[in-house]
Amino acid sequence: MVERDGGYASPDFCSQEHAAQWFSEPLAPLTPLTIRERTARDRVVDVGLALPYVAVAGLAATGLWTVINWIWP
Repeated sequence: MVERDGGYASPDFCSQEHAAQWFSEPLAPLTPLTIRERTARDRVVDVGLALPYVAVAGLAATGLWTVINWIWP
């Protein structure tokens, strides 16, 4: 409930009166969290998103191994 002409809202922030009114109102009731079942498509997407990270880690490990063998033959 913002009254533009009543002085509640300003370009910078709301007034103390408006903040006090807003804090005095009760919070909305919480809605229960619903967790949906994971489908096969979800698992395929997870694997598809993880593969680039695994590939980068493998390439980094290969590069590290190469540098170590180059420095200490």
